[in-house]
Amino acid sequence: MSNGSTLELLRLRDLVLQMRREANDDIVALLEDTTLGTPGGTQYQHFGGKEKIREVRDPYFLELRKGERLLGVLCMAHRNSLFPGPAGHNAFYIRYLSVMESLQRKVNTSNAGATTGLKSNSLVKRALRRLLDHPRALMEATGRDHAVFYAYVELENERSQDMTRNMGFVPIGKFSTHLFSRAWPRKDPRVRRMTPQDRPEVEQKLRETYAGHVLFSMQNLFYQDNYFVLEEDGELIAGLQANYVHWVILGMPGVTGKFIMKVLPYLPLIRRMFNPQKFEFACVEGIFCREGREKDLHRLLEHACRELGVYTAILWLDHLDPLYERLNRYGKWGLLQRINGDTPADIIAKFVNVPDEDQELIRNRPRYISAFDST
Repeated sequence: MSNGSTLELLRLRDLVLQMRREANDDIVALLEDTTLGTPGGTQYQHFGGKEKIREVRDPYFLELRKGERLLGVLCMAHRNSLFPGPAGHNAFYIRYLSVMESLQRKVNTSNAGATTGLKSNSLVKRALRRLLDHPRALMEATGRDHAVFYAYVELENERSQDMTRNMGFVPIGKFSTHLFSRAWPRKDPRVRRMTPQDRPEVEQKLRETYAGHVLFSMQNLFYQDNYFVLEEDGELIAGLQANYVHWVILGMPGVTGKFIMKVLPYLPLIRRMFNPQKFEFACVEGIFCREGREKDLHRLLEHACRELGVYTAILWLDHLDPLYERLNRYGKWGLLQRINGDTPADIIAKFVNVPDEDQELIRNRPRYISAFDST
């Protein structure tokens, strides 16, 4: 399947579900206008995502169309994960899963005979279930006979939870969002951006760090030359990828959420770190850090924040990840983490022709969480 071409997967009356390999203009426009998150829960809009949508590596876009009109889209980003096993797994990370849920609307007498958003959404679920149960087109495109489909789902997002259950996904693990914040982040003379000469050593350290993980890939690392390393006496002590992200937070749930939205922005010190109207932060992944040097990892985080002009960094860590335990023991995340607390989410997956023993590995080992995928 070549870029620019489409493959029809399902047709029902005037609705067509098809697949393409690149994000065209109407896909980008729809995704840019989408409100992400959960109604009644945390909702936000992602600004500056146009370039990022086009830079998703090896994508398969599913689009629902009524004539020439694009009604919904979902992206499956193809990954050759490095572990477990020497050949890794044929994996697809599902992005923008909630976009199609926004098509839902109530049927009333004025539209009873028309193709409704509710029907559209039902068609999407049925089509995706059929595609994932019999993903021959994807298998042929990748030249593999097996695959792992996976996604990240917030525990509060009942719509996404329901949709994934209907499509045959199962929970395989949990991870948490951690907020690192500093009102005055400082640079460290030992920190610099990774150079081409550093890359082989960095990649080796990452392979060693994540040798016990599953679903690990370097595909989203070194994005926009924003991989930072801390060097001491000629040795790389720690490293991480930090990407600039800009969200507008539209709502947060519960009493704590109302407090965060309505009170915190008026506190001058906290406003530097969290402004719902312009929440700028560094999303972090691809971390390596020598045991016992967590303090230096924090200095590295501070430096990256200063370089990107932000006061907050967000990390997503699997609960089985040794780094999750190490950083929680060290603490010192900053004020936002103390206010917001540990925010858990599910990792869900659907296995196609994956041996039982490999499924058990994926369930029982720490999973790598990509910040690029989470934003």
